[in-house]
Order: sequence, then C-alpha cells, then structure tokens
Amino acid sequence: MTLIRTIFLGILIACPLFASPPTKLAFTSCIWHHDPRIWSEIGTHMIHTYQPDIVLLLGDIVYADISKNGRIGLDYAHRRIRPRFIYPFFFSRRFSLSHMDDSYAQFKSSLFYQDLRHYFRHHPRNDALLQSINGDAGIISVWDDHDYGINDGGAWHPKKVALKGIFQSHFGINPHSGLAADAPGIYGSYRFGPNKQGQLIILDCRSFKTPHFKLSDTESPTILGAQQWKWLMTQLQEPAELRLIAASIPVIPTDIYQWKQGKWKSKWKERWHLFGNEREQLLSLLAKSTGQSVILSGDWHVADISRIQYQGKEIVEITGGGWHTDRPTYKGYRGLRRRFKHEHSIPSVQADMPPSRWQNFGTVTIDWSREQVHLASYTKEGRIFPGYEYWVSF
Repeated sequence: MTLIRTIFLGILIACPLFASPPTKLAFTSCIWHHDPRIWSEIGTHMIHTYQPDIVLLLGDIVYADISKNGRIGLDYAHRRIRPRFIYPFFFSRRFSLSHMDDSYAQFKSSLFYQDLRHYFRHHPRNDALLQSINGDAGIISVWDDHDYGINDGGAWHPKKVALKGIFQSHFGINPHSGLAADAPGIYGSYRFGPNKQGQLIILDCRSFKTPHFKLSDTESPTILGAQQWKWLMTQLQEPAELRLIAASIPVIPTDIYQWKQGKWKSKWKERWHLFGNEREQLLSLLAKSTGQSVILSGDWHVADISRIQYQGKEIVEITGGGWHTDRPTYKGYRGLRRRFKHEHSIPSVQADMPPSRWQNFGTVTIDWSREQVHLASYTKEGRIFPGYEYWVSF
C-alpha cells in the first residue's frame, strides 16, 4: 500500500514537469514613431513584465504619412475623390520610397525595438524561435495603412510591390503564402505550440483592399482580394486546435458609437463591416473550420474584447494598440481620448460608458494543458485593465 501511494505521489509530482508550458503572445499596433519616449514605458512592461514568447506588430508600426503635429497630407484626398482620376496626382507628390525606408529604419533603431530584439536572443522558450523569413526571432509584423503609406489605403497604391520589398527587408517575410517577390501582398501563416497544434494566420488588409465605395456596377468592395481569399480557404482546411487570425482592422464590430455631448452617436471607423459580405464570409469560414478561432486586431487606438455566436460557434476578437503621444500640440490628441462602444463588446469588459483604453497592448496566453486561452489588455503601467480579460476554451 505504501508503494502504491509513493508511485501515485510521484506521478502527481512528475505530471507538471511533462506538461507543455503556456505560450504567451503580446501584440500591439499604432506606434507613433515621432514620439519614442512613450515606447520605453509601454515596451518595458510588454517585454519584461509579461515576458512573451511571440510579439506581433499588427500594423501602423510607423506613421510615415503623417507629420509630427498629426496633420495628414494630401494623400487623404482619396476618401473624397475617386482615386482612379485624381488620386495619383496627389500621391506622386507626397509618397517617397526612401522616406518609408527611413521611417522603418528609425523604428528599428529605437530603444524599444533593440530591447525587444535583445530579449528574444536570450529568451529560452521554443516558441520564441517562431519568426518570419530573414526576420528577428519571435517578432512578426504586418502593415496597416500608415506604414503602407496611405491613410485608409488599399489596392490603388502605385508602388505597393516596391514598398513590399522594403518592408520585408526590415521586418522579414511571412512564410507559407506562396507569394512571388514581384507580387503584391505580405500575408502568411505559422504553426506553433506543442505538436504544432496552434496556427497563426497573418492577413494583409491593404494590398488588395478597394475603397469603401463601389467604383462601378461590375466591381464589388473587397478587403482581401480573390487571391488571398483562395489562400485563406486552404489554410483553414488544415487541422488546428487553436487558430489566431491577425487582421490589422477589426472584424466583428458592425455599428460603432462615440460618446459625445452626453449621448452615444454613430461613428465612422474603418472595419470589415464596410466591405460588403466579406465579414460574413470570414466568420462563416472560421465557424466551419476545426478548433477555436480568436481574432487579433488593431487600428482603433483602443482596447476592446468582442464576442459573437456565429453559426453556432463562438468567435472572439481582441483589439489592442495605440502607443500614441499625449502632447497637447498633436492635432489628434483629443480624439484619442473619446469613448467608443459597439454591440458585440463583452458587457463585463465595456460598460455603458467605457473609457477609451488608449496606450495599451494586448496579450494572448495559451494554456495547452488546460486547453484555455486568456485574453487581456494591459495598461502602459503593465497592469491588466479591470475587467478587460476573457477566457476561451478550445
């Protein structure tokens, strides 16, 4: 009897030693590269307090198309004037590949990025080896509109292939996309976790995106384009217990409201809902695929956790980022402090009048042994926002 108890006790002690350690992913977006003093505060906690295995830079790594005081250049005209007629005139005057190259280099030379690179060189976790081709270990990047060169930009970018080469020379190439070097697009996919049961899919929401309005009766709005959709369908047919879908702009939110003058008013913000049925197409694909799906998004400068039951399956989205300046001279400072909500925000996370959670980063902690995912939004002081966390089982 004593021998049996000893063996049983030994098994209990040994089990944690064989359990797979949690995978920790931190992500952010909208990093105001004109004011790097903010990065040292947020970045230190993201790297050394949370200690991630993977860091995902989810677009707007630089704001190359906006001046230091927050004023948008003439490139913004495409939202009011059809780009096929007049936009190239403005664009050719404002855009410079060398300027984009310099902006990327400025960000990579920052103390934040150097600290991040140094951290992963000495980080022992196996998942830290996850990396883009010719990129830095543990760091995965995708662009959004401001590091793409055009605010709310899309497929009409006349130099998007050349810019792709510059971006990838700084941040690496997302693998498993089948894309040629002279083709547009920077999407890709990764496998991670024990037995590679996790899948991280990086979507390119810029290279193929049409404007928000229809250009003709024969054209429909799209955000991914036919080629990327075909690739994505193939990726979602692969078996996986957990899928992380990285989209630089939010997917689940439909109607957005802003708290203004004592009441909620409808607000325009870029999101998948603006592009015909593509939001429903993506959610339907995720609902039919194996495993649990979690969407990671950025762009809005606020933290948010959303949930939707779609075709009988729960799909959750966490939005994070907004490493922006708080200097009064910045034109967009007031806008960053406004309050937003939408109908799919989780009630325990966003109350009727939620404060805007700017200057934040998001985290995804995957407990493989318990088959649970912990989603959370962190303050710039390295603490979880009260209530801004959610658990998902897979």
